[in-house]
Amino acid sequence: MKLACQEVIAGATSQDVIEERMKDVFRLWDADNSGTISKAELVDVFNQLTTGGLPPAAIDKLFKAADKNHDGAISYLELADWILCAPNLQSYFKESEALMRLNMKEAMSLQMQAAKDSGKDVKSKDRYVAAKKEEAKRWKKIQEKHQQRIDEKLTPIIKQAFAWHDKDGSGCLERNESILFFENYVSLLQGYLLTTAQLTSIQIMEAPSIPSRKSYLAGDVPDAQGQRTSQKPRIEETVVARSGIKSAELARASINHGEGFIFGQVAFERKLMENTFKYNCNRDEHHQKAFKVLDINGDGRLQEAEVIEALLHGHPKNQEFIDALGFLVKFEVEEEDEPDDPIHSREAQLQSLAAAYYGR
Repeated sequence: MKLACQEVIAGATSQDVIEERMKDVFRLWDADNSGTISKAELVDVFNQLTTGGLPPAAIDKLFKAADKNHDGAISYLELADWILCAPNLQSYFKESEALMRLNMKEAMSLQMQAAKDSGKDVKSKDRYVAAKKEEAKRWKKIQEKHQQRIDEKLTPIIKQAFAWHDKDGSGCLERNESILFFENYVSLLQGYLLTTAQLTSIQIMEAPSIPSRKSYLAGDVPDAQGQRTSQKPRIEETVVARSGIKSAELARASINHGEGFIFGQVAFERKLMENTFKYNCNRDEHHQKAFKVLDINGDGRLQEAEVIEALLHGHPKNQEFIDALGFLVKFEVEEEDEPDDPIHSREAQLQSLAAAYYGR
């Protein structure tokens, strides 16, 4: 398959060129012009691409992988997906989500402990400040732990993804190879970003509220149900109606923690859709920007180390890379009231937890 993909992207300067090449390859392989590729035709293809062809068992395996709907023939879309898809990038995003969930769980545990200890020593400002400094140290420690976990788990997968896109085996990605890499990355990035936003919003809404010292002294603290004395009850149906999100889990979580998170989620999804449209209209421009961000030494090729740095969550290049592609969307939370202590605002909690998840 690497040979087939190399034939498609050889000398390509844009995604449009790759698509035209893909159509040419399909027409060439569809010897009888039936509009699909049969197993016999695939055998002929590999007889031409390889010396002596492939064993029947190997052909059967490849044909089965390409024939997604199992109708006994390979359509153009099935062929394009088969040749150009990046299984290692799929593994990268799958592992990224697993790491995110694990890091969130540990961050929530720390947040729960912080909430439990938040009422201690509130009468002494010095002891209260000292306790908050210790809490900040614990957050920093867990962020470092999470970043190390991300680097260790994802680096081997990124290396595999790099090798898959290095079609000519040169040890670097030429511009034509980078186009395919960017396209494959973006096709999987969108779903990952949606999952990230939803998990983050739910996590923050379920996180215990940590009142400031001023709130404790004023008696404005959460009751047994997590409701502040100054808050008014909310109705789940109202949240769903106003937000447009048909998620009972999100709506229930928002009742005690404010609707700002729901509307932040809606705004995030709308912005992501808008950015996707802009990307599709100007793919080559975004690819050029991304290539420039990754090509640190300016040699016109992407080295493995450059790609690794760009794909490791929490590293500066990762955000630069996503921004160059046009998909860096900020998850914003609407605060209902002006916080008396910015350190304990909901947005501050969101930023703290997000830092723990991604090392940001």
